Amino acid sequence: MNFLYVIIDKRRERYIREIDSYYHYLYNEEKNILEATAITAVPMDRKAEDKLKIILSNKLGKNIVLKNLVDKEVVGGVMLKVENKIIDGTVKGQLESIEKNLKSMKV
Repeated sequence: MNFLYVIIDKRRERYIREIDSYYHYLYNEEKNILEATAITAVPMDRKAEDKLKIILSNKLGKNIVLKNLVDKEVVGGVMLKVENKIIDGTVKGQLESIEKNLKSMKV
């Protein structure tokens, strides 16, 4: 509570979102937590979420907090957003890649 009084006293209210984001970042760094987002066409069941968290945790060496977003345009598969990286394992992404390759081919 004192922290908020200091923010108000120093007239830093407009920075509260940035302060909150940075605190959240520091907390995650301290606790070895990495936030990831899995975008799928349908909601993931608990078993699939847990399996994906275990795989990511083993690969990245961090405790994973996974958020599942549903996007009907995905068609199938999973798009992962981890840190500043996007791993596109969706059917839509694969089709777009094939389309791009076909357009770049010379006949």
